[in-house]
Amino acid sequence: MIWKGGGWLKAKDTKTRTSRIVKLLPQVVKMLNEIPRVNHRRKVFLSALEKPLPYWTTYCHDTWKNALATAGITDACLHDLRHDFITKAIPKGTRPYILMKQVSNKNDAMLRRYQLIDEDDLEMLEM
Repeated sequence: MIWKGGGWLKAKDTKTRTSRIVKLLPQVVKMLNEIPRVNHRRKVFLSALEKPLPYWTTYCHDTWKNALATAGITDACLHDLRHDFITKAIPKGTRPYILMKQVSNKNDAMLRRYQLIDEDDLEMLEM
């Protein structure tokens, strides 16, 4: 992933083999600005040797597992973040087509598939 500063990130190598531009939250931009950068300054994910990381490595897997352990989260995969993001964005009023663009969903059915609905959501149902 390449970050050129500002509130956008460009992902070139995606699962669908199409590049994607993603809007970043201000908190993420702040964190990226705080990362010291020497070589490969635009690359987001670098190894301890400051080399760009491929899509998924043992290093990424171990870092993910350590982050989960630190947060006290068990049994989660990286892809769960997509479900979580979509599920939280819809009740906050994010328009579905804007959300689809952000997460690169091609149709409404895919967006609905990622939105998780629980009993609390059903409690809000008004008739």
